[in-house]
Amino acid sequence: MESNYQHINEDFLSEFLKACLTSKSILEIGIKHLQYHYIISEAHKKIFEKVVQVYQLQNTLPTIGSLSQEFVKNENVLKLLIQLKTINVADKKDILLQTFETFLKKVKFQDLYKKTGILYNEGHQDKAIDLLYKESVKIANFTIKDQYYTTVFSSFQQRQIERQSKERERTGYEKVPFSIHCLDYDTRGGMNKGTSHCLMARSGGGKSTALRWIGMSAARMGMRVVHFQGEGSEQETLDAYDAGWTGTNLEEMEFGYLDSSKIKLIEKANKDIIASGGEVFVRGIENFEELYLEDCDEILDDIEKIHGPIDLIIYDYLELWKIRGKYYNSEAGERKRREDVANRITTTAVKRHAAALTATQANDIQPTTYNNPAFILTRSNISEYKGAIKPFSSFITLNQTDDEAENNIFRLYEDKFRKYRAKKTHKISASLDNSRFYDSKKSLVLFWDEKTNQPK
Repeated sequence: MESNYQHINEDFLSEFLKACLTSKSILEIGIKHLQYHYIISEAHKKIFEKVVQVYQLQNTLPTIGSLSQEFVKNENVLKLLIQLKTINVADKKDILLQTFETFLKKVKFQDLYKKTGILYNEGHQDKAIDLLYKESVKIANFTIKDQYYTTVFSSFQQRQIERQSKERERTGYEKVPFSIHCLDYDTRGGMNKGTSHCLMARSGGGKSTALRWIGMSAARMGMRVVHFQGEGSEQETLDAYDAGWTGTNLEEMEFGYLDSSKIKLIEKANKDIIASGGEVFVRGIENFEELYLEDCDEILDDIEKIHGPIDLIIYDYLELWKIRGKYYNSEAGERKRREDVANRITTTAVKRHAAALTATQANDIQPTTYNNPAFILTRSNISEYKGAIKPFSSFITLNQTDDEAENNIFRLYEDKFRKYRAKKTHKISASLDNSRFYDSKKSLVLFWDEKTNQPK
C-alpha cells in the first residue's frame, strides 16, 4: 500500500474492507483509525459507511448479500461487492494490520513534519525541536492492535451480552408479566404474546403509573418495550420511568438529585438491565393533531429492524389515539373510532407477536360513590363506548377511596380475563411517591401469602 497525499491504495482498501466484514475486532480498529478522507473511491467509502452503521446499530457484521440488497441501484458499489466476495483474507489479517499501522505512522509523521516546519520557519526553533522529540516518540510507539487480541476477563461482559441475546432469540418469551403478584397468579404468568390488554381508572387514578410499572418491570426481565406517550411530554415520561426504576422521588429525579448511598446500586441495576437485553423505547407525541396509530406502526418497524423483536407495546392512553380516516362528528362516529383504535391495537399485537397494553378513563364518578370501599369500577363505567373492551384479552380496573389513596392502597378488579376466571378483587400496596405502582414488599406482607403463593 502506498499513500499519496494521505490516501489509501484501493487494492489494499478492498482487502481491509473484506477483513472488516469477517472480524469485529478489525472493524473496530477501522472505526477508530480509518478516516474517510483517506478513501478516494466513493464505492469503498459507501460500503465502509454502511458496515459501520449496521455494526453500531445492531452489534453485528453485515453480509455481502445484505449490502448488495442495500445498494441494488448503485452499479459501482455492486461491482466492488462482487470483487470483495472473491477476496480471501483468512491468513492475511496480521499483515493487513501491520501495513495499515505503517501507513498511519507515515501520515502522523507527515503531519508532524508540517507542524514543526511551520514553527521553525516562524522563529520558534526550540518549540519545533521539543515538539519533534515528543511526538516522534509517540509515533514510534503507536499501535492499532490494542483491541485486536481477544481477552478472557475484560471482554467477558460483551460476550455474555451476545450469549444472552442469542439465547433470547432462540427461546423468546411467550408471556409478559404484569409484575403484580395477584394478576400474574390469576393469569398463569401474565399477558400472552399476541394479545392486547386494557386498564381503567378515574382521571388521575394511576393509569400511567401502572403502565410504566409493567413496562419497566418487563425491561428488567430482559424484554424490549416500546412506550408511546400521548399525553404530556417525552421528557416527563422519561423522568417518571427513571424515578420508577431507580426508586427515587419524582421531584428529586427531575432536578437530578440522587441519594449517594443508592448510586452504586442504581449503576449495577443499569448494567444488569442492559446486559440482559432489556430496554424501554419511549416516543412522546406532543402534537394532539398527530396521534395516529399508523405512525406508531412505522416507529415499531424501525425499532424492530434495528433492535429485534418487541415484547410489549404500551399506548398511553386509549382515547388519545386515532386512525386515519373520516369519522362522523357524532356519538356513533366516536364509538366507531374507539372501536377501530382498540381493534388496531389488538391487530398490532397479533402481527408482531407482542403483548399490547393500554388504558382508558372512567366516566365521572361522584366522591360519595368512589369513597365507598365496596364500590368497584366495571366496564359499565367506561366513558363513551363500552364495547371498546371487546378486542382486549383482559380488562382490569384500578379502584381507590380517598383513605386508600392516602395509605397507598389500590383495589384491582379483574373485570375480564378471556382465558381465566375473572370477577375477583385484590388489594395491593403502591409506592406512587417513587413512581412505582406496585410495592411488592408491602403487598407481600399485607395481602399475599408467600408460603402458599396465593392471596391472603
